[in-house]
Amino acid sequence: MWSALKSFEIIVNEPERVKKLQENGDYLRKKLKENGFNIEHSITNVVPVIFRDILQLIDMHYYMLQKGIFAAAVMAPACPLDAVRFRICPTSSDTKESLDRIVEILTEARNKFPESEKVVKLAKLLK
Repeated sequence: MWSALKSFEIIVNEPERVKKLQENGDYLRKKLKENGFNIEHSITNVVPVIFRDILQLIDMHYYMLQKGIFAAAVMAPACPLDAVRFRICPTSSDTKESLDRIVEILTEARNKFPESEKVVKLAKLLK
């Protein structure tokens, strides 16, 4: 309870933090889209980065952790099997450079661990 009260106090007394958080969320979503990531229609600061291949997500997650990037990996039953995801949460203290680094490492991971051929074929069949 005290942490929630302190959070509201910060929001009221330091509105620049809220503004910076919104700017960072907008920036991260823009950079992810520019790099071809599926973020659906995200407008919040919990940004989903959607993938169809659970094994790809697991490999990418491990790779990103090795590079010092934590993004929450979310799988079934919390989301559909063919829409596994990372949830990336920028903060007001992030810099454009730190957000760029997240996108850079995520892009590296996607390139290093592409979707399996079986997932690609299945997706084509289901269209």
